[in-house]
Formats: sequence, structure tokens, C-alpha cells
Amino acid sequence: MRIGSSIVLIILAAASLWYAKDAFTPADPAATPPAIGETLIRFEPATISSIDIVRQGQRAHIERDARGAWQMDSPINDRVDFQALLALMVSLNGMIIEDGFELEEVRKNHPAELTDYGLADNGVDVILRNNRGESIARFRIGSLAPLSVNDIPTTYVQRLDREYKNRIFVVGGNLRLIVDRPFETWRDQRPLFLPRPPLKIRIAQGQRQIELSRKTADSPWVMESPLSTAADQDAVSTLLASLSEPIATDIVALDSNEQAATAAKSISIWMQKHSAAKLVKGNPALDEKPITLTLLPIKPEEESLTLLSNDRKSALMLPTTAEQAFDLDSNRYRSRTLANIDPAKIFNILIRDPAEASSLVQLRRRGREWEVMLRGEWKRSNDKLIFETLTAINETNIVNFAADGTTDYAQFGLDQPILQAAFISLEESNAIRLNIGRNEDGKHFAKFDGQPFIYEVPDALAFLLPTNPGAWLSTIPFNFSALDLRQVKITQQEWAPLTLRYNYLDSLWIGLLGEKDVTPQLNTVSAHEMAAQLERLQVDRWSTTVSGDALRKLSEPILSVEFQVVPTEADGTEGKVVEHTIDFTPVNKTSKFWLGRIDKRPEVFLIDVAKLALLFPQSLLSPQ
Repeated sequence: MRIGSSIVLIILAAASLWYAKDAFTPADPAATPPAIGETLIRFEPATISSIDIVRQGQRAHIERDARGAWQMDSPINDRVDFQALLALMVSLNGMIIEDGFELEEVRKNHPAELTDYGLADNGVDVILRNNRGESIARFRIGSLAPLSVNDIPTTYVQRLDREYKNRIFVVGGNLRLIVDRPFETWRDQRPLFLPRPPLKIRIAQGQRQIELSRKTADSPWVMESPLSTAADQDAVSTLLASLSEPIATDIVALDSNEQAATAAKSISIWMQKHSAAKLVKGNPALDEKPITLTLLPIKPEEESLTLLSNDRKSALMLPTTAEQAFDLDSNRYRSRTLANIDPAKIFNILIRDPAEASSLVQLRRRGREWEVMLRGEWKRSNDKLIFETLTAINETNIVNFAADGTTDYAQFGLDQPILQAAFISLEESNAIRLNIGRNEDGKHFAKFDGQPFIYEVPDALAFLLPTNPGAWLSTIPFNFSALDLRQVKITQQEWAPLTLRYNYLDSLWIGLLGEKDVTPQLNTVSAHEMAAQLERLQVDRWSTTVSGDALRKLSEPILSVEFQVVPTEADGTEGKVVEHTIDFTPVNKTSKFWLGRIDKRPEVFLIDVAKLALLFPQSLLSPQ
């Protein structure tokens, strides 16, 4: 009994495991059709390497070549528009099932055949294969279905590569709109197909040529021939973009004899790019098969241009406007940016007017701050102004390329420059030296030492570099703490002077109006605000040239401020007393700016009258 019972238990356990295994085995996707609302198929378009379209006994085989271009070998041997293929793959990828049925089920109610759904001889088969040549999916696309979803048409479709191939699906979208297109319209109307960015471009006709290159796809373009100079990045991008647009008006076969007869007069654009398959010392090598576009000379009786490409066997007919892309004017591809000065690498700047022996601006950088030499002493300079000046020089656009190698500098006023500037890095041998001249017509020209080029530049360039050292002073003239302020004396014409004395330890103010003690009337809140404004006083601009009229006005100022600063340590130890005087006077009756100078020095600044109102509030003597 025990043995018999054990055998029964073993059989029951095995049967249970068998049924459990069967219950948890996932359904075969090839045998189980997807439900309504699901997608008929999902795939990554990038994994598709070939597409076959079969309709009415005619097969179109489209395959992606090693360069990444799509080629059709039959019924038309030519390059295919990748956007047309992308539209097809997007339409097939993610088809939403709106309905589905078996043909046999329909036949139970009334006669039905595949021809009723466009899925017989008039159906269109689409086969997708991956990079390994394996079939991903095979569809048969039928006619439009009477069902529409949100005014979107639907199409009958079969999956011929599944066990449920007899099932008919109704999917969203008008797929026939794409697959019924004549194969001639699938041909690429773009002159240029670039699966990878080019690294070299050459435009040539006979011995004349323009050659452009860059080290990597992210590097800037430079011109190598006929001049060695920076290239206009936008101009090169425009060239590539114009040739990558579908601009062909027709695609035709060209007689080889006619091609050979006209090639000698043609203009070619030659492009070389990285090879995705080769590495040289870790870097992609150049492709061994550059693309060459050849524009044949236009015939008088024709209204279009003929373009040949070495990567396709047919010729493109282009509108005559496309001839601009083959323009051999090197100036079109030259950069019109005057300079490319890196502010972070500049540590010294020299500016001078050669006609003025005493005219010399010396600027130096110490850490992050700049200093200017003024009357034998290094003074704090305007860091923001220096950065903005270097940026403005870099952003200056060349008006005209005046000369490319000449010793006749007189016609450009460069034999006697009106301005010279040197921008010096830590390696002085790499200094950038700029000369600015003005000719008899008043036009300004620029030339860099060590370069043969002479550029016509905007007149404003010369004014970016003032030769007055005072113009480079910091707009924040003082560097002290309001806690170190001991006395402020404000003198205004026709008013008694107001003297304010400050004790920072007790935070007390004492006020004298002339000889009268006005401490009880002193608004200490306004006094503290005045001290803070004086500490961070910022002028608007230092004058590049100081007129005698400005100095005369400042010799009899409308407003003067004398203040004393005593640097004091935290323990109360006091340093040397420092005194300053600031004189102010209006520019004129209507201007909102006042003229000012510090300690009777010849440098003059401009300051907005609103800043003076904050500095000297009317409420200083208001009752508290």
C-alpha cells in the first residue's frame, strides 16, 4: 500500500507541475495577435538596414549603404530621399489597432474575399530587415477601411510573418498614401548627402580654388587656400545647408561623352569627412572616398544647371540660383570678425598714439584685478571696462578686406598709425599687436603685426581704446569702510558748510552748520546712509579727453565734499589719517550729469545727479 500510494502521489505531483508550467509559460507572440488599442509592431528605425516594397509584381529594394545613405537598386538605381523612408517607418512603427477580425468569421454572414480589403493582388507588401539581414516584420497593406477615428482614416493591414497572418487588422492612418507613391518620387533631390560632418571642403575650377578645413566636427573652420586665415563659420554652414536641401527640379541620365566634354570647364565642390570605421591614434581617419559635386557650365539656351555627384549615377537639374554655392570669391568664406582675443590670457595691455610722445596707457593684471599706471603709480583700473573693450574688439566686424599683402601702407594711413595697441599674454612672443590708420578720405584701417592682411574697420574702433590713462580708472574710486569714516565736510555755494563727525565705537554723529551745533537736528539714519553711499560711490564714466572748460568749472565747484578716513583695527588701533576732496559741478543747465574730480587731480568723471541725491539726502538735518 505504501509503495502504491507513493507512486500515485508522484504522478499527481508531476501532473501538477506540468499544468503549473503550462499555466506560467508566456504566450507565443507569433501566435497571439495583439488586442485593439495596442500597437501592431514596435521597432527602432535606426536598426532598419533594408526595406522591400512589393506592389503589382514590382519589387523596390532599398538598402542603407556603408556611408549611411539609402540606395534603391531596382526598379530605379539611385539614392533615395531619407525623409521619405523616415515617413514610412514612422507610419509603420506604432500602428494603433482600431479593429481586427478573421476572414472566416466574416464569411459566416456574407461572402468576403481578400480582394474586398485590398489585400490580394492590389495589396502592397513591405518587408523590414535589420543590420544582420534578419526580417523584423512583413506587412501587407490593403485599402482604406470605412472606419475613421477622430476624422483620421484607417487602413486594412496583415502581418504575413506571424501565425495570425489570416487575421485582418484595421490600423490608424492612411498608409497607402506613402506606399503608393511612384518610385521615381522617392529619389533624393538633394545635391549632397552627409551622414557625417565634413572636415575638408574644396571649391575649384582649374587652378583656382578655395580650401577650407577643420580638425574635428566641433572645431572652427579655417581657410587654407588661397589665404591662410580664419573662416566665416556662418558662410560655411550656409554652403552646406544650401546643398543639403531638396532643390533639384529634375533628375536625369547624362550622356558620358557630354560629361567628358564639359568637365574641363566645370566647377567642383570636393568634401572629405571622417570615416566611421577607421581610427588613427584614437581619432577618426579621413574617409578615402570624398564626395565631389561638379557643376557643368550652363548652356545659353538652358534655364537650369546640371550637377553631377560621384556618389550617384544620375545628374540633377538645379535652378540657376544654386550657382551661388559654387562661387569662387574667397572673401565670401573669410571671417569678418576682426580679432579673437582671449581676455583670460591677457595680462598686459599697452595703448599709445604715436603722434603724442606722452601718450601711453599701461594696464596690468594682478590676479583678477587690473591696474593702470597713472603719474608713476599703479591705480585700480576698471575691470569691467577692460573686459567690455576686449569683447568689443572681438565683435568688431570687418567692413572690407582692403589688401592681402602690400608694403604701400600710406594709402591706408598705416605708415603713420593714429593708434597702436598691444595685448600681451604671459608669453610675450604671442603678443597681439594692432595698428589703426586713417587715410585721406577719413576711412579707418587695421593691421595686425605678423599678418599680411589690411582691413577696413568701423570708425568706432579707434574710440574703443582711449590713450588717456585716466579713462581707464576704476569707476569705484575709493576703497575704505564706512566704519573708518571720521569726518565729512559738505560745502555748497551760498550755504554754510556742514561738518559731520563720526565716532564709530559709539556710532554717534556730531553736526556743525558753520559754527553752530546742529547735532539735535541731525538725522542719524540719513547720516549712516550717506556714509554707506560714500563708501561705495561709483562714477558713471571717466572722461577720455578733459577740456579746459570742464577744469574751469571745477575750479569753482558748486558742491565740494571733504572727508577723513582713519583705518582702524578691531582692537581700536588707528592708522594714518587719509583725506580726500571731491568737487562737483553741473555739466550744463539741462544735463542730468555732473562733472567731478578727486583731490584736484586733472582726471574728470561724470556722475548722475541721482547718485548725488542719494549721497547727500535733504533729510540730513530733518527732525527725527
